[in-house]
Amino acid sequence: MTAVPLAMLLMADGRMPVGGHTQSAGFEAAVMAGLGVGDVPSYLKARLASVATVDAGTAVLAHRSLSGVIADDLVEIWTQWAARTPSQTQRRAAEQAALGYLRLVDRLHPGQLPALRALARPPRPIALAAFGVTVGLTPRQVAEVLVHDEIQAVTSAALKLLPLDPSRCVDWALAAHGQAAQVVEAVAELTHPADLPCPSAPVLDLWTHHHANSRKRLFSA
Repeated sequence: MTAVPLAMLLMADGRMPVGGHTQSAGFEAAVMAGLGVGDVPSYLKARLASVATVDAGTAVLAHRSLSGVIADDLVEIWTQWAARTPSQTQRRAAEQAALGYLRLVDRLHPGQLPALRALARPPRPIALAAFGVTVGLTPRQVAEVLVHDEIQAVTSAALKLLPLDPSRCVDWALAAHGQAAQVVEAVAELTHPADLPCPSAPVLDLWTHHHANSRKRLFSA
């Protein structure tokens, strides 16, 4: 097994100690709002078309910035990401999800940290990009890992929140592959932060805000 595929497998493994088990990609909030088993595929589509698209594009740009391929710094990339992530609750969740990746970057390649320190709290796509640079992934591969992580976060959360056969989660993940590939293709060649896609999902944001105020939850976000 070569180093790069191994790195992708490690990053895509939900058992890697980055705190991914605390995240449901907003799905717990959706369940609290009334979504059921039959709604999971539609939720995946909405999440991939909105949050995952913005984050995957941000990860691609951050990878190119950290690699010196583009001149834009992480502050500009973060600014464009934040403009497309208007919910403070969503931004906070992305910052929390980044912490595990930042610890790994600090351990494996402390030289990446000076650039990251330009941001008070780097969000998940930028932290994941930094880890991707550290282990030798390409921008496209980092986007693929991020999109896979979105799908796995939702489907694994569904197992904990809804009564269902685990095999259905595999079906949902496979069915989402086509859209996931489209998301990666749409952002893989980005070189200018201003070109970052700007989809919106205000209902998802609203659910996330309600979830943040709930005292009965399994996931932090």
